[in-house]
Amino acid sequence: MRPVLPTATPIALPSPTPTPTEDYTPTPEFSDVYAFDAVGVSIRYPDGWAVSPSEISISFEDEDRRIYLIFFPAGARSGFDNNPIAALADYILFSSMALPDKQPLHLASVNGSEIAFGVYGNPGESEGFNNPSPLFIAMLYTEDHTIAAEFIAPPGNEDENRMIFEMVLASLPPSVFSYAESTPAPTLVPADTLVLPVPPKGFHWQGVENIEFALPVPEGWYVRFEALSEMWNLGLQEYEYRYFITRDDPVLTGNFFSGGMLIFVSKDSDTDASAAAAQLFANIQTGPGITKVIDSRIDKMASTDTYQIHVELVDSRFSPASLDYERTVYLVYIADLNANILYFVYFDATTNNWEDEWETGQVMVLMLLELLQK
Repeated sequence: MRPVLPTATPIALPSPTPTPTEDYTPTPEFSDVYAFDAVGVSIRYPDGWAVSPSEISISFEDEDRRIYLIFFPAGARSGFDNNPIAALADYILFSSMALPDKQPLHLASVNGSEIAFGVYGNPGESEGFNNPSPLFIAMLYTEDHTIAAEFIAPPGNEDENRMIFEMVLASLPPSVFSYAESTPAPTLVPADTLVLPVPPKGFHWQGVENIEFALPVPEGWYVRFEALSEMWNLGLQEYEYRYFITRDDPVLTGNFFSGGMLIFVSKDSDTDASAAAAQLFANIQTGPGITKVIDSRIDKMASTDTYQIHVELVDSRFSPASLDYERTVYLVYIADLNANILYFVYFDATTNNWEDEWETGQVMVLMLLELLQK
């Protein structure tokens, strides 16, 4: 079903006011301290637990429980806009683990240090990934290191285990990350060369760097940009860019996509944009996780091929008990036939909240269609 632009009542978009989670001050103190000379850090750990250090990592073990710390150089976080949640999400996916489902990645404060933190509902189990899930996972930015931390334990005793994990984290050097002091990226004005449709009330066009394109952004929403690839030769020749437009602050939700609009823009001389759009449209209808195709539409014009499809799916990153497991998605594949550019638009929400979220999403989709099908 092609979306219909609402015209009667302006959409009310609340301004989010995200805050880090409460400050945890773990007690009691541990008396055992290990001087990890390889990385220049001393760590308090539970009395009597076995210690196993290596060149950049260390583990503390007690029967079926283990705390595992990896000390990356501080520069390892340079590609994540000073965002520990984004860095932790990337570490999780690179390690072939599932993202936390019981308590998604968020900012927590442990003894005054702001860290990225997540909780798993089914520790020890793995659904579709190579590695089983820990109970807790965290990431801390210190002056000299980017520290990834896992607490591996069976289900049960979550409060006691959290106290132990946070006591170890609290003994590490203090965090240099502060959400209150983080500076948001400046909002870009669209290029003068673009002829943009007039945005509906409650929306605006936001510019992007390097290419002639603009993003349809609801007032109060957030934009995150990732350059997946670029090729320069006396100017930009090829690229693959990704834009996230979300209701929640990405500093608190991380760089994994959990709802809102995702836009891919790709120009590749070895790929025919028209054929790629048609193939993607065919593949999604029987893709993994798809449970229902609600509607679809194909529009072929002089300068663009456009494929739209509305589906329901299940997201294997979350457990079946999670509200995020069942999702509804509206996808659009647009091939610019003249410039050989492929646009992939993905608006996503939980199925439970789809009707409310789609009031905003359909406006964003129509704004892009009007811009790209000109």
